[in-house]
Amino acid sequence: MHLLKPSIRLMGNLTYIKKFALIFAIILLPMSIMMGMFILQISKQLDYAKKQKIGLEYNIALNNLTTDIQKHRGLVTVFLSGDADFQRFIEKNEDNINLDIEKILELNKRYDPQLKVQDKWNLLDKEWIEVKNNLNFSPLEKSFEEHTKLIGDINDLVQYVADISELRIQSKIENYYLADNLINVLPQITEQMGEVRAIGTRSVAKKSLTAYDRESLEFITKLIKQELKDTEKSMQIISNHTSNKEFVEQYYKEAVEGAEEFIYSLNNNLLSTKNITIDAESYFSYATDMLGRIDKLSLTEASMLQIDYNEQIKQLELSRNIITLIIFTILFFIIYLFVGFYKSILGSILSIKSAAGRIAKGDLSGRIQLECKDEVKEIGDSVNKMLDKLIDNYYEVEKARALSEKVANHDWLTGVPNRAFFMKKLQETIEECREVDGKFTLLFLDLDRFKWINDNLGHQIGDIVLKEIAKRLVETVNKKGIVCRLGGDEFTIILKGIFQIEDVKEYINMIEESIEQPLSLSDDRCSVGASIGYVTYPNEGKELDELISKADTAMYLVKKEKKVRARD
Repeated sequence: MHLLKPSIRLMGNLTYIKKFALIFAIILLPMSIMMGMFILQISKQLDYAKKQKIGLEYNIALNNLTTDIQKHRGLVTVFLSGDADFQRFIEKNEDNINLDIEKILELNKRYDPQLKVQDKWNLLDKEWIEVKNNLNFSPLEKSFEEHTKLIGDINDLVQYVADISELRIQSKIENYYLADNLINVLPQITEQMGEVRAIGTRSVAKKSLTAYDRESLEFITKLIKQELKDTEKSMQIISNHTSNKEFVEQYYKEAVEGAEEFIYSLNNNLLSTKNITIDAESYFSYATDMLGRIDKLSLTEASMLQIDYNEQIKQLELSRNIITLIIFTILFFIIYLFVGFYKSILGSILSIKSAAGRIAKGDLSGRIQLECKDEVKEIGDSVNKMLDKLIDNYYEVEKARALSEKVANHDWLTGVPNRAFFMKKLQETIEECREVDGKFTLLFLDLDRFKWINDNLGHQIGDIVLKEIAKRLVETVNKKGIVCRLGGDEFTIILKGIFQIEDVKEYINMIEESIEQPLSLSDDRCSVGASIGYVTYPNEGKELDELISKADTAMYLVKKEKKVRARD
């Protein structure tokens, strides 16, 4: 009782226990609930960061497996081409693959409740066993196709893990591009370089280059050059927003130089010579070294994301612990004051009770108004400040959520929906049409002469062109379809209600006319064209991958025809 004398003297006559219980209910409990809500919010953010970290760790293991499978494809290709010496390399490579698989199995045990990948992994493991067991039975082309399909299926699992762990959604712009590089861009480049390595080594082993292999190598190297060019802007953003700028730029520079040297070596040793003098082992080793530079860049970017996730987790855990400590501290002092606060001004109590009732109903606009100047007034002012902070935090959270959704679903340069939105929307459109036997048309569009503008007038002018083209496409399509940017100078359009061939061609003509209108670029005027391929659902495809593949093929056929006509 002696400890309570200061509070008894401060508060006056405090003999009504019911008044104490009332104050305790309307002040202490709502405050505890609101503090608990803060802890719950931080815990959700903490779980989100941990889930992203898990997804990143799993995808790193999958990327390591992909690298070794790509190497296995190249080694087997040379072995089946007649070079039996590569058998020893294949056995060593398979040991590395087994280690990769053991790592993934370990991750499955730890993370399958969060990622739910066990069933998908079992199918991949079975597919790998079949590919390995068919080594001495499959012909060369079939073995190449089986390996490539396996690599594609592993990449599908990478995409699935990225989706379920929400790796694509990042609050920082640099993390968004880091994640995009790890999930989409760098795996695409390594796969293309892996195919060049396999085809090139096979040709070196045979000491001859077929017309089909030559065409394939030339086509893939063009894709690699384009992919590398597309990474320039993302790497610039990443380097500008990281403290390890020189470190990142060095690995990026080495990766780009490695790819360029690889392409240069390919031209000198295969494409530009009639007599192939280099041996298969040397060529394969050199190509693997150049691929290793891309892998180093990938690991560097992955480590940057891991460091950031670890820092986020550390800060969130610290914040949660501090808030928990604050809550218990506040509760202790409030209880102490309430024990001494048996009696107070009735008007002040009623005012606090009324305001707390509105807060409990979700109304944060009201404020406590007290005439007194004692500690009750301070409590009222504290609650008012807390309400102001809650409102401010609510708007900040809503603003951050809206920005996150916009970044995740829209192309930052042109403002039109991006690849992720396109994939989701296309799947939704397929399901809608499947339910009502509806039809739609999918257009794939690639700009002509854009590379010339980019190379000769600069990337800033190129960006202006892309924004203007996107604007024209949106205006031309209007409400009849959805315009999306896949990346670079590639766009897609989902046309609903337009599926008759005549109508589709008429619509394509309208789009081409709109795009070909002259552009005013600084002091120059020029125009670009477009190669447009299309497919209709369900006449030419019923599944998402099938529609995309056929539309992409149709677009490249149109572009190829244009090149042929231009040469004629």
